[in-house]
Amino acid sequence: MAVVVLMLLALGIFSMPVNANFVNTGTLKYLGSAIIQSFAALVAIPFAFYASYLHGKYGYAGLQFAVNRVKTHIFPIFALVGLISILLILFPNYPDIPNFGLSYNLALKLLLFGEIVASSILLLIIYRHLIEVMSATPLKLVNWVMEHETRILHKYKLAQELLIISLKDSTLHQDSEEILDKIVNLLDMYSHEKILSSLNELRVYHQIFKSSRSIATTLINTGQVISPSVITKFVQALSAIYVQFNSTYQTSIETPLHEEEIIWRIHESFYDTILDLSILYNMNFHRDIYEVLNENLPEDESILVELQVWLIEKNLEYIKMAHYWDEKDDREEFLRLFTAVSQSDFIFDILIKSKPKTLETIITNTHGHMQEFISWIANILILPKSAEISLFPIYNIHLGKKPIKIQINSRNSEHILNLLGKWSESVLHLSPNSGNNQFLNELLIENLAKLYSEFECMLRFKEGGTIVLWSDKLKMGRNIMKLSKEEIQKVCEYLLRTPLQKYLSCYQPCEV
Repeated sequence: MAVVVLMLLALGIFSMPVNANFVNTGTLKYLGSAIIQSFAALVAIPFAFYASYLHGKYGYAGLQFAVNRVKTHIFPIFALVGLISILLILFPNYPDIPNFGLSYNLALKLLLFGEIVASSILLLIIYRHLIEVMSATPLKLVNWVMEHETRILHKYKLAQELLIISLKDSTLHQDSEEILDKIVNLLDMYSHEKILSSLNELRVYHQIFKSSRSIATTLINTGQVISPSVITKFVQALSAIYVQFNSTYQTSIETPLHEEEIIWRIHESFYDTILDLSILYNMNFHRDIYEVLNENLPEDESILVELQVWLIEKNLEYIKMAHYWDEKDDREEFLRLFTAVSQSDFIFDILIKSKPKTLETIITNTHGHMQEFISWIANILILPKSAEISLFPIYNIHLGKKPIKIQINSRNSEHILNLLGKWSESVLHLSPNSGNNQFLNELLIENLAKLYSEFECMLRFKEGGTIVLWSDKLKMGRNIMKLSKEEIQKVCEYLLRTPLQKYLSCYQPCEV
């Protein structure tokens, strides 16, 4: 309403008796001074209030949003109003100024008209600005950050801080999922365009993984729920950055100690984030890391080996942590543990796809974690018949006093069969040419035979070369792989000397 009145007043200027007598009254001086002081107060007081409010509620991003809007929208118009007001204040002192063919009175009216119009526009902008600023949400601020912030590290850090704010405040939680989705898009852009590796700054990676760790910790502490599909995309995007980081930075004897410490912290932050999210969402996100790794294979094979070693070790750590939390929560069924185990089939993919020499290096570098992983999987799925059982005599591991109960049903039987299938495929791949990995293959076969007995499995070699795993207990089967007649002959000859011999069904007799 005030803006409309001012605009009408501006239009009425041309019908008002504005002349030299009006100028000599000093009205222009008082009017200009009043306008400048009024708008100065109108800008300064609300600005100080909402800048403080946004900074307190949304941190640095909120403050920058407020300052930017004032700088972009308010200050230019305020400067224009001030300039016109100064000209009008000085106008009476220069009655003979050249006015480019305009009469003295017309020039005066135009300046008055411009002052009132500019004041009207400024008043409207201040009003709209206050409404927009006071209704700012984390999502609106993230959109602003993505559009205006040019510094890579600051852009990610500000978006992460706003996500945490939205997670902690139940009234803002509805924005959390969309904010995380925008963070995922930002990470995807970083990895696809290789922006981070081109910067060659270790601190950027460190800050990204440290901030991501804070996101996972906040999700745990607040109990807020974000869609598993969005979390999965977040893990995949973060994994792509992690693979890129490993291709850029490798520790060596020449690496300075402070850089080596930062690199180690990055590894820990990343896997701690994955572990927390896996426990929280009951999804084995280590499998997603493996899939991303396969899509972005490093050129240096030593990097691939190192990442696979990390995966094996951290996946075993996740299985143990899943058991710990299931036992601590005193659940009837060990759901977290079952998920951790049944979704660990990708570990057998490492055995299948690795070259013999590479596999030997992987097994050596895991320092027994691969063998321990195999024993855990087998004993958990066969378990348990009584309380307080000392499992895994080789490693002297105790799962605790509470017996593990895993109920086999239609929902999880497919996961078990898939795990058994991948395990069987790794045995077929390593037999009979396991070479220096003979001990590993024997351990795989020994434990797989126990699982075949538990789930009433049979490995069938069909005439076309297709190998099928069938489970009577699960009432389902799956094709594992296809081999030539000669390859099947060699595999049969080898396996008939192992504990798996009674679970084989070859399409033709195999000579021992």
